[in-house]
Amino acid sequence: MIILGVFATIAVVIEHHTTTPTPQSPQTTPTATTTTSTTPAKFTLGPPNTSVLVDDSQIQPPDALDRATGFTIDDEYYFDAVFQELVEFNGSNYQIVPVLASNYSVENNYQSYIFQIRPNVTFSDGHSLNAYDVWFSFVRELYLGQAVGISNYYELTVEPNSTSSGYVLPWGIRHAIQAATGLPATTNINLTISVLNNMLSNFNPSNTTQVEIMSYPQQAYVVLGPMSFRINLLHHYSYFLQVIAAWWGAIVDPAYVDSHGGVQANTQNSYFDANSGPSTGPYTVVSVGPGFSDIVLEANPSYW
Repeated sequence: MIILGVFATIAVVIEHHTTTPTPQSPQTTPTATTTTSTTPAKFTLGPPNTSVLVDDSQIQPPDALDRATGFTIDDEYYFDAVFQELVEFNGSNYQIVPVLASNYSVENNYQSYIFQIRPNVTFSDGHSLNAYDVWFSFVRELYLGQAVGISNYYELTVEPNSTSSGYVLPWGIRHAIQAATGLPATTNINLTISVLNNMLSNFNPSNTTQVEIMSYPQQAYVVLGPMSFRINLLHHYSYFLQVIAAWWGAIVDPAYVDSHGGVQANTQNSYFDANSGPSTGPYTVVSVGPGFSDIVLEANPSYW
């Protein structure tokens, strides 16, 4: 178990004072006097519990527990313990290694990236990871309209003209909706938002129309199959793997999100922000203190 604490106290020393009367010698004029002695009383922690690690190094709490919302450096320690990405830094340098992807390939001179999803990975709630979860997570990252998504994916996977409409969309997704549904999504932004609000809040990879939207090839995020996923960039960019190796590339469980508020454009999920959600990482959240003063994590029993 790990406890992430903010300004946590790990040892206490208390001193108390006692007043003791001192006998006096006989005098012509009786007087009463007292002296004060100080007896230190020290209180320390008992034997360490080797199953509990208290991390009191954090100087301020995370700003949110949803990786699509959190945007401060203090979030990193928590996100790294709970969530995982398709690829990550290897821990000792900037070399990229597959994590939730079992392997990947780079095509079209660093404009397309293809990932094979690692089999037999489950979230801490038992849900098995697949490429549809990956699509959901990347689209949701942008669709919530939060700074973390916009700043890291702008001009890479963000539709160039979408921000002028007040919404942040992956490029090509409006064409994908129109091709799958026949609705004029490319010319009607409100219709697009209505479709995505409904789809992302009722996410169902068994739904043929949803699968057609996700598998449309000319868009930023493409499901190639249940365990295969492709990212198409607007420009050649050789450092894109480094971009998605950070927490804004983490994958979440769509079923959990949808059962706790769903997904709406430009709107944070307040439940996820406050409570976090199922993880694929080594730890999962047990409890959260007021104002994120402490966050208790325990070993994820489903960790692969």
